[in-house]
Amino acid sequence: MPSPGAGATAYELRDLAFPLDVGPGTNVSFVINQSMHDRYLYSAGNGGNQKLVFSWSRNGQARQEDSSIAGLSYLDPGAWNFSFETSGRIAVAYDLPQLCGWNTTSLRPNEVTCPPIDVTEPTAFTPYTWTSGTHVVRVQGDVDSYFFDGYLRPLGHATEMTYEGDMDGVIVVAPRGTVASVVFTITLVTESPLDLSVLLLVPIIALAAVIVLVVLVARRRKRREQSIGPRS
Repeated sequence: MPSPGAGATAYELRDLAFPLDVGPGTNVSFVINQSMHDRYLYSAGNGGNQKLVFSWSRNGQARQEDSSIAGLSYLDPGAWNFSFETSGRIAVAYDLPQLCGWNTTSLRPNEVTCPPIDVTEPTAFTPYTWTSGTHVVRVQGDVDSYFFDGYLRPLGHATEMTYEGDMDGVIVVAPRGTVASVVFTITLVTESPLDLSVLLLVPIIALAAVIVLVVLVARRRKRREQSIGPRS
């Protein structure tokens, strides 16, 4: 593994909003300044059970080994250096549950609207939440928004994304001007009464169809038996 700081590339945080591909020998440095809101390193391997293996050091202290399939690590203010042994992707992001006030193990109530957030440069946010059901995350504001999945692979340039079950990955928003206010809305998708009534009717209709089919087959068999019976 490379020695601490050897050949490190210094990045601004705006350069680490969009996921960065890393691999063996990649050495990344950046600075986290004191802020009202915490930042996290989102690190992920290349999918499946592949781990992103790396070491890190803050403010020149002793290096520590770490690895991640896909997850978050809190970044204290300071000068960080990361050296990577395997391939994957990283991004530096804000935590939406923390900014918007919901629990990372559930989303209650069924709809959350975050307070407006001002952005002046490309900025990443993660909706990282262990939950169930189907949720839609919408992005509003004079920004371009880009969604990335749990392994930080691109999902597309869009204003909303549907998540089945857990919400993970990052959402990168870039202001179209010098500064923009962005609002995130997270909504639980529920089945409407009409949808439920249709679902209830399906087995009833299927049962009725089976009964009709059985009756028709019985009548046809009876007619056939009558047609081949003894004639006077």
